[in-house]
Amino acid sequence: MRPFKSTPKPLFTYELGCSKEAGDVLKGLGATRVLAVYDKNLYSTGIVEPILNAIKDSGLALFTYDEVTPNAPDTGIEACKKIAEDNKVNGIIGIGGG
Repeated sequence: MRPFKSTPKPLFTYELGCSKEAGDVLKGLGATRVLAVYDKNLYSTGIVEPILNAIKDSGLALFTYDEVTPNAPDTGIEACKKIAEDNKVNGIIGIGGG
């Protein structure tokens, strides 16, 4: 895995309509190729799609991983790593959580 830097604290945004800012925020952080990570249940609620659209509308290349499961095994991490490496991802957005 290539070295990377992160902010001292992850950036969390939670407010009405903030999904429209996702692409601009990622661009502002220097991302050009983004991996979005979420689960299929969350996608089915309609929450994920506006975020993905905002990323694409900002002109960023978008790659997705939607196989997240509760108490996820390390195989999920390995799958995300492969997607990131194969596609030269330089930004990751985790959608959801609990």
